[in-house]
Amino acid sequence: MGIQELNGRFDGMHLHKKLSRREQEIVFFLCYFVAFPILTDLQYIHLWHQEAHFLSGCIFRVVEGLLQILAYSVYYFILVPRFLFAKKYGYFLGSVLAWIVLYAVYDRFVMEWGVSKMTFLPAIAKQWATGGFQQSIWVGQAYTLTLTNLLVITALAYFLRSFEQERQMNELKEQQLQLELEYLKAQMNPHFFFNTLNNIYSLAQQQSSATAPLVARLSEMMRYVLYGSNAPKVPLANEIDFLQNYISVERIRYPDNIDIRFECQGKTENALIEPLLLIPFIENAFKHGIQDELTKGYVEVIALLADREFTMEVRNSKPRRLSTDKGVRGLGLLNVQKRLALLYPGKYALSIADTTAAYEILLTLQLA
Repeated sequence: MGIQELNGRFDGMHLHKKLSRREQEIVFFLCYFVAFPILTDLQYIHLWHQEAHFLSGCIFRVVEGLLQILAYSVYYFILVPRFLFAKKYGYFLGSVLAWIVLYAVYDRFVMEWGVSKMTFLPAIAKQWATGGFQQSIWVGQAYTLTLTNLLVITALAYFLRSFEQERQMNELKEQQLQLELEYLKAQMNPHFFFNTLNNIYSLAQQQSSATAPLVARLSEMMRYVLYGSNAPKVPLANEIDFLQNYISVERIRYPDNIDIRFECQGKTENALIEPLLLIPFIENAFKHGIQDELTKGYVEVIALLADREFTMEVRNSKPRRLSTDKGVRGLGLLNVQKRLALLYPGKYALSIADTTAAYEILLTLQLA
């Protein structure tokens, strides 16, 4: 999956707590077969000055609506998914014709005769079941109404099906993005610790007294990587502390004539950032900047947080062997560029200046 295709997707892919599909179907059927007919009856009852029968009419519409829901549920939950969605159009057409015939029988003997025998219904409701509104509808109109109901219910089925498919697709994309992010982090962490262990090895060979403090700082960094960076976002202050530890570890390796500076401004306690996002830039500056320098060279890191806008500038000198080889970058830097595209689409700017004498990056992030 390309970065361009994923750009702008991650932040937009979140699930809200809504009605489930089954709950949506129940609400629709109740509104369509019960609530809407009651509202429609209000006009006729008012025109005919039969307000006294409104309650009876409501009871009748509830009973009739529930019976219709029972009949149309067979079509919606059985015929549509089994034949229409399965693209068995011949079987679907035959089953619909059979359903219409059975529905006519159901309407005559259950919805009319059966309702008229329900003792708990008011007399006017029983009259409406066998006469009144039912008998005033022509046969042609009755079939037209039935077909209309079928079309509306079919449209509902297609709408909810497409909505469910889109939801599932978004979930799959979100899972795929998360897996890709975890893969990028897994690539970066071993690469980082490999370099740090090389530092310890170098000091141990020299029997330096700085070896033990270096191991202690490495322990702190490992604790942060293993436990402190498990959350999707961490306080920016924690990430800055991690960078300071890393720079302190690297500073031990180099002589005093190598200029290593780190400066951070702004209150970073309340801002949140993706964990382990910034370290590859600094790691890249040391590895491809002053790693082989013995006489001169520099690494400068300036971080600033102002109004939720975080800016970090990293500058490093380039050794002579790289002065004519532009575009040299570490694996971690390539990975962090991918993470930025995935996690901060439209919320970051990254500029890189690669000259014969220096390498500079300027990162700007809009943080939460």
